[in-house]
Amino acid sequence: GPVGMSVASEHHHKVRGLIMGNTWYWPAKGFLFWMFSKGMGLSFMQKKVIKDNFFVEKLMPDSLQVELSKEAFDHYRHTTPAPQFRRGIAEAPRQITAAKRWLTMLETNVHRTLKDVPVLLIFGRKDPMLGSKTVIERWKANFADHTYFDLPDAGHFIQEDAPQEVA
Repeated sequence: GPVGMSVASEHHHKVRGLIMGNTWYWPAKGFLFWMFSKGMGLSFMQKKVIKDNFFVEKLMPDSLQVELSKEAFDHYRHTTPAPQFRRGIAEAPRQITAAKRWLTMLETNVHRTLKDVPVLLIFGRKDPMLGSKTVIERWKANFADHTYFDLPDAGHFIQEDAPQEVA
């Protein structure tokens, strides 16, 4: 989300439209954002993510609304097969709150460069942070030319929870 929006705003002259799902690009606010960011930023959690692949092995299954096959989970496991490949995954949640200055600048850049771009919004409503009415309404308010597609039974991983609907 934020990284993609940063690239899109930097290259806005090449962007004809955006498809966004269960993400954001502004400074995160709210207890759930803060708690997840701070909790996952604790050194013992960082070690669990890096050493034990905790994000894929525990957080992802707990976030899904469907049960994935072993083969599907192996796909996620194999993208980060060893601890040295998991540092970015460990750092990303920490940056939800730590990157406030960057997210503030990003929000300004997106409003300046992309506000008139058509956006397809696809949100899983069972995602407690990013599927909230507050987040969705903010997207809608920021992009007048939007189409919203609601996935009432999908969580954060919309591509797994509702693959046909997302397609």
